[in-house]
Amino acid sequence: MSENASVTFWIDQLKGGDVAAVQPLWDRYFTRLVQLAHKRLRGSAPSTDGEDVALTAFASFCRAAEQGRFPQLADRDDLWRLLFTITERKALNEMRNQRRQKRGGGRMVNEAALDAATSSDAPGLANIPGREPTPLFAALVADELRCLFDVLEDDLFRATYGPANGLAYCGMPSVEFLDVRAWRQELASVYAVELYEETLSKMRIEWDRLDIDLPVDFDGPTNIIEYLVKSDRVYDIYNLDFYGGFIYPSKDKIKCVDAISSLIGRHALARRSFILIVTFNVRDKGAEEYLHYLSRIPPVLKGWKNVKKCCEEHKENQARRLKICFPFYCWQTGIAQRFAVHVSDPVVYESSATMLHFYMELHWQEKPLPEIGTMEAVADLANRPLLRMERMVPSIDLRPTQILRDAPVD
Repeated sequence: MSENASVTFWIDQLKGGDVAAVQPLWDRYFTRLVQLAHKRLRGSAPSTDGEDVALTAFASFCRAAEQGRFPQLADRDDLWRLLFTITERKALNEMRNQRRQKRGGGRMVNEAALDAATSSDAPGLANIPGREPTPLFAALVADELRCLFDVLEDDLFRATYGPANGLAYCGMPSVEFLDVRAWRQELASVYAVELYEETLSKMRIEWDRLDIDLPVDFDGPTNIIEYLVKSDRVYDIYNLDFYGGFIYPSKDKIKCVDAISSLIGRHALARRSFILIVTFNVRDKGAEEYLHYLSRIPPVLKGWKNVKKCCEEHKENQARRLKICFPFYCWQTGIAQRFAVHVSDPVVYESSATMLHFYMELHWQEKPLPEIGTMEAVADLANRPLLRMERMVPSIDLRPTQILRDAPVD
């Protein structure tokens, strides 16, 4: 097999979700990326590591390729141009961060700081006390947002929400504002919602101590679900924790589905795209409703192959059930109101409980969307892998049996 043919083969494998293709691409390109990063970082702070820049660039590329963001990526020439561009942007962002810090900006959270937190006396994020979301969660979603700005192909989204304009953030940051600090260069404002008065007081004190140069509003004590249902405001990025589950009602008898429906409807009226990041504390409540939904999939996909087996695999635990039900509800609600919905592979990890993390983009479309059948959407979401993150190392928790169209009935 020629060099170009082998690279093309690995690209196709990676785009198809085969993580085994990462290693040969890493072996072939990582050293070149490190050299490029070192060259671009000349004159920057001595602590800046070209290997870190190259590592984050390569990781961003792999994740985006697996999500199908590069349909035109075909051969080694396309690949090198793409890796070159991502690495240069990473290096430029790193130098921009350093200049911000020299001007008095706050300390940024990066992968090196996360990796350093390996002992009880280490100053890294793992040893900062605070309620959920954990440092692991903050790192996960921060990497998603960095990936969005570095490699997203949608020019309209970039033009609307690029760093020049800045994103209006709404959500439930940790007391230490880990996510806000990680995304600082992309944000224009912060709206922080908190349920507990004591935690809210600590957040105000920490915000003043951090001296983050962003306008902020604190809202609390307020239930985030109640706020999303009753508010008339719209933002660009939502970072939400739903500890009560997706369909199980809160103490105020309001469900997560009500909040999502209100949120999407409000953005449709405003004709405004947005990013939705949601973490669930996975509980057994509501299992009957999820199982009922899964039981309805085989009739919908009648005539498709492997449907029953795929559904059985998703019935094994609550995280797998939620993996289909939540993003499908968002897709179904969004598509009905002229949003193109792009969903990343969900991630499960263990903290004080089992946590399930979703990231999706909802792009408002001026023209009506083409017809997209429910069958295709259900099959796509069911076929996606469920990732598992342990100590910042991703693996596959579930690679479901693939549902195939136009095949004999199973």
